[in-house]
Amino acid sequence: MSPTWHAGSVTFDLASLHRAIDRERQRRGLTWSSLATEVGVSTSTIRRYGYADDAEVDGVLTLLAWLEAILEHYVMGSSVSG
Repeated sequence: MSPTWHAGSVTFDLASLHRAIDRERQRRGLTWSSLATEVGVSTSTIRRYGYADDAEVDGVLTLLAWLEAILEHYVMGSSVSG
């Protein structure tokens, strides 16, 4: 089962976010370290999203902006599309 982050009644799929970050990181030819430097979030924090069940909101929002994605794409059960 994928790691998820629960905030009240909202369940956030960190593992899916991590996979999206990794795909984009590879597409851009970045190492984890260079990505971390570029976005200002530690390498260990970014990598931890693949297996953790919690995350700091500021790091998540920073990486969502880097991906040019919206939060709702990773909220389980969200009906937001596009």
